Amino acid sequence: MGAATAVLLAKKGCNVVINYTRSEEEAISTSKLVEEQNVECIVVKANVAIDKNAKRWYKQR
Repeated sequence: MGAATAVLLAKKGCNVVINYTRSEEEAISTSKLVEEQNVECIVVKANVAIDKNAKRWYKQR
């Protein structure tokens, strides 16, 4: 569902951030589909359910 949403947003012209906690391979695969829509996409590994990780992720972007 997340991959489909990312691609749909990209088709509408939105830049996309793909966050993952386990499957880097799936995240990278989805990012390639997103980038085919000529938008920017970044892939970040972070468990944003943990407050300090979410803050660190936000600062990295």
